[in-house]
Amino acid sequence: MDQARWPVWIEQWVLPYTEEPILRPVLFSLLAHVVVVMVPVLLDVVRTGSGWSVFLLLASLVVTAACVGVEIRAIGRPRVVTLLTVATWVGILFFSWLADRTGVW
Repeated sequence: MDQARWPVWIEQWVLPYTEEPILRPVLFSLLAHVVVVMVPVLLDVVRTGSGWSVFLLLASLVVTAACVGVEIRAIGRPRVVTLLTVATWVGILFFSWLADRTGVW
């Protein structure tokens, strides 16, 4: 029986950032930028219900589900990719709440 594997592009372009300690600051920076971009989108959805913001939020949720789905198909259970996507969404929710409470945006 063949062992399940990641798609080649993920093995080459994504997994090194989770496996190599020297690249983890780059991964953290990338995910922090995702949080910074998504906080205003989430706040715009909550405050105004803007169609474009709703579309961006839904597209982000679809991408998140696709990432988790690829991980589950590849290794049979959620692991590091799921952990990173959950941590990113927790950061988005926390900083959206904080921005709303403090009136920063």
